[in-house]
Amino acid sequence: MLSKILWAHPDSVKLFNTFRPVLIMDSTYKINKYRLPLLEFICTTCTGKTYFIAVAFFTEEREENFVWALQSVRSFLRCPEDVKVIVIDRDQALMNDVDIIFPNCTALLCRYHILSNVEANFIKKAKLGKKARRSEVWRNVRIIWENIMDSESEEEYNSCLETFRECCQQWPEFLEYIE
Repeated sequence: MLSKILWAHPDSVKLFNTFRPVLIMDSTYKINKYRLPLLEFICTTCTGKTYFIAVAFFTEEREENFVWALQSVRSFLRCPEDVKVIVIDRDQALMNDVDIIFPNCTALLCRYHILSNVEANFIKKAKLGKKARRSEVWRNVRIIWENIMDSESEEEYNSCLETFRECCQQWPEFLEYIE
């Protein structure tokens, strides 16, 4: 029985070896027709373009399957040490395996997943009542949060962080989560 499969287009593998890539990995579970875990490998070029490198399906969400997929993708590279940055979601097993297979990489959390967690915790901890009010307040908090994320200098970051703290001081549980 087939328990795992990974495929990649040869042109994607050529691109993967041409640019010093930022590797982006995203795992999703049980959302496809066969309810199989899916692991996508995406890269960005120095020109800001993205492309798929590979896609893997597994019958089970097991650490050994992640290791196998990561090793497979690593084997596509002529110089595996060229991968300096890997962006991943908060899947702990995947994070551990990245540290093993790509030990010299900096692993970053995906901005989308961070924002999703911030929003979920805000809604849970802020206790704002009416949905319309919650949406309006979240919209304002999100703008301030994104200013922090878009900061281009340490000074700008500190200023935006202070603004965020002032805005959210009325929700200490949420602020504690962020801090």
